[in-house]
This record gives sequence, structure tokens and C-alpha cells, in this order.
Amino acid sequence: MKRIIGIILVVAFVATSINDIGRYFTTRYYLDQQTSDIARFAADELHRTQESRDVVGGDTANYAAQQGVQVTAYDQTVTNVTVFTRTAVKGTWVLARAHALLSKLPSDAPLYVSDSQTAFLQ
Repeated sequence: MKRIIGIILVVAFVATSINDIGRYFTTRYYLDQQTSDIARFAADELHRTQESRDVVGGDTANYAAQQGVQVTAYDQTVTNVTVFTRTAVKGTWVLARAHALLSKLPSDAPLYVSDSQTAFLQ
């Protein structure tokens, strides 16, 4: 009986680990792609409209929100646009709660992944 319970616990641990790690890295991969797309959007929008930094930054944040991503910072120079983003990792069973516990956050606090990308003006 102890052996069966031990096997069940090991299988549950392995399944949880695979799920949580898979969700984390999948979210990170998609965020990288989305952030690149958002940075290209910002550069194209700036080139196309020649609007102020605030207007292009607002348009970029709205575009990112439609993609389910939050823009945390936006930097614009004469030659490029850099966008910093974050999104929550959804569907983890233990990882988000463990991160919240270690970070002394509420147990239902989401686990975020962040990214930044630079797009050059044309």
C-alpha cells in the first residue's frame, strides 16, 4: 500500500512539474513573440503618424492590451523604440503559489513574465 501511495505521489509531482514548467516557458516564448510584434507596431506607428511620444506610447499600450499583454515601459529615441511588457502565467498548479509565498505576496497573486524588445525606425 505504501508503494502505491509513493508511486501516486511521484506521478503527481512529475505531472505538476511538467505542467507548471511547460506553462511558464510557453508563456515566455509567446510573450517574446508578442513583444517583438508590439515593438514593430510602435516603430511603424511612429514612422507613419509622426505623433508625440505620449500618443504613440498610448496607442502601443492599447495595441498590447488587445493582445493580452501589459506594457510596463516605453522608450523612444531618434533611431528606435523599445517596449517593455509583462503578462501573467496562467494555468499553473503550484508554481504561482510557490512564487507568491517566497515573495511574500498574497497566495492568489499571479506569476508574471517580462520581456523587452527594440524595433528600429525605418
